[in-house]
Amino acid sequence: MEGTLFRVGGLGVSVYGLFLLAGFGAGLLRLVRSAGRAGLTQAEALDLGLYLLLAGLRSLWQFYALMLAAAVFRAWLANVPVQSLVSRWFRWRRGQALSLANAGLGIGGFVFTPLLVYIIEEWGWRQAFAFSGLVLLAYFLPVSLFLVRDSPAEMGLEEPPLSGAVPANSAASAVSYRLAEAVRTPVFWAIACAQGLLYVGQTSFLIHAVPFLRSEGLTAGGAAALVSAITALYTVLRVTTGRLTDLVPTRLLGAGIALLQAAALGLLLWSVSPVTLAMFVPAWAVGQANGFVIEPLLVGRYFGLVHFGAVLGASGVVSTMGLAVGPYLTGALYDASGSYDAALLMLVAALGLAAACYLAVGPLGRPLLRRSLEAAPS
Repeated sequence: MEGTLFRVGGLGVSVYGLFLLAGFGAGLLRLVRSAGRAGLTQAEALDLGLYLLLAGLRSLWQFYALMLAAAVFRAWLANVPVQSLVSRWFRWRRGQALSLANAGLGIGGFVFTPLLVYIIEEWGWRQAFAFSGLVLLAYFLPVSLFLVRDSPAEMGLEEPPLSGAVPANSAASAVSYRLAEAVRTPVFWAIACAQGLLYVGQTSFLIHAVPFLRSEGLTAGGAAALVSAITALYTVLRVTTGRLTDLVPTRLLGAGIALLQAAALGLLLWSVSPVTLAMFVPAWAVGQANGFVIEPLLVGRYFGLVHFGAVLGASGVVSTMGLAVGPYLTGALYDASGSYDAALLMLVAALGLAAACYLAVGPLGRPLLRRSLEAAPS
């Protein structure tokens, strides 16, 4: 019975991942072509309406329909417009800026999750949805309408260049490729597959972390505390180690993250003890902190920024498949074998393949970098 519940939890995340995948595809049709402040505002306005509709739903089919719509707008809101805006504003410090922007996800979770739990317990889930919509109305819409600008040029500003040599992976390509051109290059598929395989390892483990740790003898409270420690640590690391993403070549950083997390899971396969858990938590958190910025950095590095939103959105269609299928496969392997050993081996293999794909980006993308150097002003 417990194993079935674990699988249902993974299936729920997989269904949302499929909805999010649909969101990337739908967003690609229109919004990513002009991703920026306008796209952010549109997505927030639609998200606001969806929260208010969720507060008043009356049947299960309405819930599924609204969650599908929410995933569409969440794909627009959380990925393409935000990444595009950050990349337009920060030319020299893109990695650090993306890390800081993504730190908001963890900070928001710390602030709003307990608040929403309290609202649900005191007044009900409908009121929690309504509260979420009011937060969007009171904060996000005014900020996107009156504060956010598409580029520093709109305010007469220019980002000061870094002193000394500019890290190679901080500079976007001097040549911008349209979506139709990008998808015909092998390096595009290497980037998308690498990120998807990384998501298989990262997301699947985090979804199943508590039941896995409980199956190894930890209490429910102890398992939850360990996952909370990982979340807290990777949120802090996103703020404090973002500069690292500008200094280390992005493809090597991606491969290092994947191999580090594969080794961390190997530790858990060997033994779940206080010593191995103390080694696992920081190793896993380091990878979780910076894994999310690898894809946008590589897309900008090889395909430029003019069509950045469209290319990143298309890459997201592929990489989000890892989010959609990984948790379900992990639960299915647990149900079939009665333990998480086979599932963890699958995740280690996925992370190993992710590292190989990241390393392949270098030779596959060399012709594009050569063209960028030739086009760059001397």
